[in-house]
Amino acid sequence: MSIRLEPLLDLKPHEETVHSEVKKIKEDLLSTGVQKTHLIVDEESRVILDGTHRHRAMAEIGLRYTVTYAVRYLQPEILVKRWLPCTQRADLSLIKESRALSSEIVESSLAISAVDELKASFALLTKEGCYLSAPTFISIFESYWIGWRLFQNTAYAIEFSADTEPIDSLLKRFELILYRPTVSKKEVVLNASEGGLFPPKSHATYSTLSLKIYASDYSILKADET
Repeated sequence: MSIRLEPLLDLKPHEETVHSEVKKIKEDLLSTGVQKTHLIVDEESRVILDGTHRHRAMAEIGLRYTVTYAVRYLQPEILVKRWLPCTQRADLSLIKESRALSSEIVESSLAISAVDELKASFALLTKEGCYLSAPTFISIFESYWIGWRLFQNTAYAIEFSADTEPIDSLLKRFELILYRPTVSKKEVVLNASEGGLFPPKSHATYSTLSLKIYASDYSILKADET
């Protein structure tokens, strides 16, 4: 593990970004002139594991360098978890008409098991019942994009919840939840290395190690002058 000053162009994002989050980070960078937290990257592949939105914000304001904290992504102490897109209001009629979904409605426990066992590409969970993707399983990358586009077209406002909260609890607060398979580390690195970006906030990096190391308010403007 090491702290480095690296060119933005050398780093590889692994997922798309949310415009509103990038905008907030840009405003903070421009007002303070400092990078407050490192971007966490894989030591070998240079894939960004945490900090995709900060990377995008820095690129958009024309910066060339960023402070990174390089880790060995494949070590067992580092884990990949899912974000679950949720919405409190959705047009469920669009779901019922979608050809990407099976016509059968199942209980949430069955839908979750089907996705976790890769018998379904994704599931849309509601209080009244759950909809599985069409029977044929496709790649993890494609399943994330098909599920995301359908959910995005259905939801009026999107929030993201960590998959550590029980589904029954989430369904009390949200009308619709997109449930997706867990992505492996190798899939994250492979797709990022080939330029394939997952939908925004698809997964998060967790660790038993302390990875949230602050950059000591490193001057991003000073770095770009060197």
